[in-house]
Amino acid sequence: MVELSVVIPTFSRVGILLWALEEYKNQSLTRDKFELIIVNDGGAEIPQREYPYNIRFLNQENKGPAAARNLGVANARGRAILFVGDDCIPNHHLLFRHWMRHRQSQQPCGIQGYTDWHPAIPPDDFHRFLHGQTKLGGGGLQANWRALKDDRGDWISPDTPLDGGFFLTTNVSLPKETLEFHGGFSETFPEAAWEDIEISMRLLTLGTRTYFEPNAVNFHFHKLGLDTFVARQIKEGKSRINLVALHPFLAPQLLDVDGMRRAEGESLTMYVEAARVLHYNRDDIVQEARQNRWALALRLASLEGIKQGLKERGEKCHIWWAIPHLHLNDAIMQTVSCAAAYEKEDLEFATVCYEWANKQEPDAWCMPAIRGEILLKQGKRADALAAFRESMSKSAGEKWPKERVEELSK
Repeated sequence: MVELSVVIPTFSRVGILLWALEEYKNQSLTRDKFELIIVNDGGAEIPQREYPYNIRFLNQENKGPAAARNLGVANARGRAILFVGDDCIPNHHLLFRHWMRHRQSQQPCGIQGYTDWHPAIPPDDFHRFLHGQTKLGGGGLQANWRALKDDRGDWISPDTPLDGGFFLTTNVSLPKETLEFHGGFSETFPEAAWEDIEISMRLLTLGTRTYFEPNAVNFHFHKLGLDTFVARQIKEGKSRINLVALHPFLAPQLLDVDGMRRAEGESLTMYVEAARVLHYNRDDIVQEARQNRWALALRLASLEGIKQGLKERGEKCHIWWAIPHLHLNDAIMQTVSCAAAYEKEDLEFATVCYEWANKQEPDAWCMPAIRGEILLKQGKRADALAAFRESMSKSAGEKWPKERVEELSK
């Protein structure tokens, strides 16, 4: 009887996926206990080969990994679902360890396995930095495994629940029933960025804990360069907008408005080039500067992604454009709540959130503009025009209220 379903969303990584599928032949868990479900997310065709274990291939148009995982879960027969990456090679005991932890658990829970770099591509200093494994500390932008070790360098107890920052879908499992109860992954995330943390926040909020299993090992076979990771950071910055729209209380921390202001005028290209200068220099004397340059370039890339995300989402809901002009955390959180409610056409709640934000920053030029957007959506053109004119009088020629005034004055 199948008890563990392994769901692998994939997009055009056929070669490494086929290698991984071969390695699943060697799992220590008996083959009748698990199945693999491969969900092709609109990528290149995958050769349909025969394997000595249960396997199914599903296809969907390109919707992103969140939607692909949900399709896999819907078709899974196992009591527990293990999510892994299509660029990961399983350790011999990967499935057994997940299966055993769920079997031993007294209550439904998540099990976070450990994903290390594959031995065939030993990590260089940059990869160790991404996993928070450098001697200088810091880093951990991809997976901060150092946070799961105690002061002696040993892994934390398997009975210690993890916080919402650990739910990494290169190697994590949950009971199928729990996934379905929580509604699966949010398909508002079109790419692989923050969709795993978003579901972990829902699980944590409603009392489902996740625990670490260091012996459930998956090996990441994915070489990352500086430029590749800069692009990844821009993507994750843009995806933060999707996350805070669902969880506005995270907005003050994740949108980092103060950080965007401090970085105004800074050249991402210049800082990436500065990081590139030391990228291949291993001399001890430059290691601290080298790591600092990586951190700064990648932080600026993330901030650039946030700015791009706010600008793009604001094309349909201008309220998002107010975020960079606010200063107080409560005002930022309430404005995000207002924008999210506006997008759902819940104008009553949007108005309530605006009023709370306005109490925090009544002198901000963008507050009348927010009110104007809500009034305009309600069909109150004259009142909206007055609000946008008030915003213009408070601003220094900001484009948003000016264009609205011109539009409504015709």
